[in-house]
Amino acid sequence: MSSTSASSAGHPLGATPDWAVSAAAAFGLLRRWAADAPARPPARDVHDGRAAVVPPVEPPPPPPPPHDLSAEGTHTADLGRGAGVGSAAAADVPTAAAAAAVSGVKRRRAQSRIAPSASIGGTLEAEGEATPEGGVPATGDAGASGSTRRAAATGLTCEHGRRRHYCKDCGGAGICEHGRQRRKCKECGGAGICAPGRVRSCCKECRGSSICEHGRQRSHCKECGGSSICAHGRIRHYCKGCGGAGICEHGRVRRYCKECGGSAICEHGRRRSHCKECGGAGICEHGHQRRYCKECGGSSICEHGRQRRICKQCGGSGICDHGRSRQHCKDCGGASMCEHGRVRRHCKECGGAGICQHGRVRYGCKDCGGGGICEHGRVRCACKDCGGGSICEHGCKRLDCKHCSGCSHGHLARRCRDCRAAGGAGDA
Repeated sequence: MSSTSASSAGHPLGATPDWAVSAAAAFGLLRRWAADAPARPPARDVHDGRAAVVPPVEPPPPPPPPHDLSAEGTHTADLGRGAGVGSAAAADVPTAAAAAAVSGVKRRRAQSRIAPSASIGGTLEAEGEATPEGGVPATGDAGASGSTRRAAATGLTCEHGRRRHYCKDCGGAGICEHGRQRRKCKECGGAGICAPGRVRSCCKECRGSSICEHGRQRSHCKECGGSSICAHGRIRHYCKGCGGAGICEHGRVRRYCKECGGSAICEHGRRRSHCKECGGAGICEHGHQRRYCKECGGSSICEHGRQRRICKQCGGSGICDHGRSRQHCKDCGGASMCEHGRVRRHCKECGGAGICQHGRVRYGCKDCGGGGICEHGRVRCACKDCGGGSICEHGCKRLDCKHCSGCSHGHLARRCRDCRAAGGAGDA
């Protein structure tokens, strides 16, 4: 039976027809023939000059529908096989005729299926360039960084304009219970924290990747031309002239502004790092700011035992041209001087922050327990029992000691008439 059907179809014995190589392709052809049967006569096979009607073939039971990709691959493979059959047409004319008919039908079906897939792919690609999954444009700003564009293209940017993974408002997975990035949180033991307890990339001892050859953060180094340095020579984020994002509407650093409720301000109204009650990181074991503590060898203490920025011998940046503290100099219009010509925090008329409810300077008020009053009820710097800074090695106040502040005439220099007379004569 099979040999008869094979010989009537024009194929040699033992060969499988090209149209039956794939079950899915054969089933599709049978459905097409069944649909076209009333419209045109059945296909005829020409053999030995006589036309013979090909007997109808009962359709096999429908196989399970194949996957779209495999079907497309099958049709593509069938196109290649159809081309191979066409090249062998010169060897066998009857076989070529049957193969041409079958391959022609297959080729039309393959083109009808491949062309829409290509157009769909192009449409999807075009739509992907415009609005990828997540509804965020992929192209973005020309000035946006590559990571920002990639985050926008993949839908990683939240509605607040941040990376969703690191957004506190969205409850990002990268934010720990302390409100910090988990990898940079010391309490959580973040992977970005090195052995000295700093962020590894910004640690000089660990030679972090963000530290330049001058020992500074590369982005904040002027000599390296850091990307965070603005045209005014400041860090762009904190530059008022550039309208930096770190400057609030009151002209202060936003995180240190009490009116804005800055993140660095504690519940006591102080900078958290400088607050003793909060146990700030900037407070040493002696109860002073660590950088200003002489006993701890603070980084802001110079070789003369003074704060470096207000040391005249070191030429500190806080000393003006008149030899005074710049912020307390009237001639320079210091920032700490009020309109009445006094230090603003010590001015009663301005309601200075340093004036207590008794109308005195809070630091020196016994009733308020000011910081300048020692446990003996005296001014701390002038107390011999406490070893105040104003007491010299002779046990006297340094300003009233003839040995420490005396003149060549054996008197106190500030009270010697001979010295004043000599100075007046010299001026004359």
